[in-house]
Amino acid sequence: MSSKRIIVEKPVAQDFIKKFTNKVKKLKVGDPRQPDTVIGPLINQWQLDLLKGQVEEAINKGAKLLCGGKYKGLCHYPTVLTEVTTDMKVFSEETFGPVAPVIVARDADEAVALANNSRYGLSAGVITR
Repeated sequence: MSSKRIIVEKPVAQDFIKKFTNKVKKLKVGDPRQPDTVIGPLINQWQLDLLKGQVEEAINKGAKLLCGGKYKGLCHYPTVLTEVTTDMKVFSEETFGPVAPVIVARDADEAVALANNSRYGLSAGVITR
C-alpha cells in the first residue's frame, strides 16, 4: 500500500517538499518489464481519465503542481501537488495512481485532524521531523 496523502508539519514542510519532489522527479516511468522502471501503466483508459480529472480538479481549485501531471499512453507520470485543500478529490478520495498530495499542517493536532478528515479509511503519512 502507498500513502495517498502526505501530511507534513509546517516547520519541516519546505525542506521535505523540496527533497521529496526531487526524488519523485527521478522515478522512471514506462514498461514494467524493464528493470529500471518504477512506475508502470494504469490498468485502463477509464482509470487514467479518472486520475487526470482528479489532478485537473485540484489544480483548478488552487493546488500547485510541482512535478508530473503528464501522461503518455496509459502511463501517468508521478505527480506532486501542494496547497491541497480538504475540498479537493485528491485529498478526500483514493487516487489509484502516482499522485502525492502534500498537505501542510500547523502542528501534530492539526495533522491528526486532517488525516481523520475523510469518509474513507485512507492511508496517510504524518511527518514531524
